[in-house]
Amino acid sequence: MRRREKRAKERPRTEEDVLRDEVARLKRRLDEADRVIASHQPGDPNGRAATSTKGIVAERLAMSILEQAAEPIIVLDADDRITHSSRQAAVLAGQDPLGKAFEAVFPLRMQDDAPSIGGHIIGREAVFERADSRRFHVHYSRSPLRDESGSDIGSVIVLAD
Repeated sequence: MRRREKRAKERPRTEEDVLRDEVARLKRRLDEADRVIASHQPGDPNGRAATSTKGIVAERLAMSILEQAAEPIIVLDADDRITHSSRQAAVLAGQDPLGKAFEAVFPLRMQDDAPSIGGHIIGREAVFERADSRRFHVHYSRSPLRDESGSDIGSVIVLAD
């Protein structure tokens, strides 16, 4: 154990090391907050967690998926404003896209007329020109997001390079 500690002291910490430690610290704090919230939520007689706790867990799962996605994924609200995005979406956009209108951040020129089936558009060819004039050819897929009652509340877009 002491050899490992000695090696850790010899190697200077990089910015990546510092960021990795900070992310781990924040994840531990989120986990602790989830435990506190869950302990204050009444369950049903069958021992299941309350609906609000399930919502928190679902939100954390969705955020985890976005954080780890290799493709640009964008979540829009009903007004086509970007509410969530993967890191790859921000890289492709060349900016932080959150809170902005999808068309303002990703002005796509469609190259074909793929049909919409049940509100889903799959694999449509498009060209995206970023603010710095870099062009990207992408496959555009869009699926509606619906709440429990089936009402449209937004959509999810995937841009595959």
